[in-house]
Amino acid sequence: MRILEIAKVFFSVIIVIILLEVISRVFLFFVTNNFNSFLYGIKNIEISTHSLKKFEIFLSEKNTKKIKLKFTENNDQEIWVFGSSNTEGKICNENIIPWPEDFSKYSNTEIKNFAKSNVFSDFSINVLRNKFQLKKYPKDIFWAHKLTEKRVATFGSVENREILKKNFEAKELIKNKMVYFSKAFALSLKKKFVSFYFFDEVALRIKIKYDLNIDRPIQINDNQKLDLIFYNFELNAEKAIKLAKEKNINFYFISLYSKNNFKKYKNNQTILFEKKYLNVVNKLINKYKNAFIIDLTKLEILNNADIYNKHFCDDVHLSEIGTKYLGKVIYEKFIQIKK
Repeated sequence: MRILEIAKVFFSVIIVIILLEVISRVFLFFVTNNFNSFLYGIKNIEISTHSLKKFEIFLSEKNTKKIKLKFTENNDQEIWVFGSSNTEGKICNENIIPWPEDFSKYSNTEIKNFAKSNVFSDFSINVLRNKFQLKKYPKDIFWAHKLTEKRVATFGSVENREILKKNFEAKELIKNKMVYFSKAFALSLKKKFVSFYFFDEVALRIKIKYDLNIDRPIQINDNQKLDLIFYNFELNAEKAIKLAKEKNINFYFISLYSKNNFKKYKNNQTILFEKKYLNVVNKLINKYKNAFIIDLTKLEILNNADIYNKHFCDDVHLSEIGTKYLGKVIYEKFIQIKK
């Protein structure tokens, strides 16, 4: 009798798990309108989530050969912009127009702004793949990722986990085999089951919201962190450049400035960070003819500390004056490169 009761509980749990998974996949399908929702865990499908509340969820298949077959002609009047909070805009004030919109006024070009607060390039490369697989593509791509790339050293990378693990994580995690295998097992579940993916995403957001220092994935020194940050940045940027190259799309790194780029506030950490960023960018520009940089960290205004108070509402985020200036100067430098 006891065995029968245990069996009933066991099968009840299995049925609940299956129902949750089915419901999760159906939900994902209706949100993304993508049949790959039902193939997640079977094919090499990635999910990228920015906001669960707003249903900002993207699916992409990590297979560039299949993407290649789906291309048609470029949209000559469209530029896609990727980045984080300063590019998404409206952080200082909800009514502030983001710099990509100001750029569009000068260029008379339609802008699609895919930037989202607090994301790094792992998110953007999946959004880019998703849009290409839906037969959508621009004439130019602006890649404004830089400062928030630091988040990979805290939260790790799903996009490049296996490559990064060989170079950065394995030596630390192997010291505690239980931690290592529990992480590997959890990641396997997340890659196979949509229901577990959503559970993990909710748990991550709770950790971030309440600043719970639980299960930080990478414990390395500051120099290694910078190497990790820019290796991950390089991997994602190169994937994006290759996708753009297949359809003769130009790719522009947008190197935004922050408080620490002003001469008065510049320190050794900022100098090293910018140096490593430029090393990666220059390496990719030299390797790919469709890649360029619009570098705003050498502008004359950065010698004037008073400008900082007008252009920023905090150490990083732009004021209305700052966004308007940025849109104009990026357009001017963009035109110079086009010539």
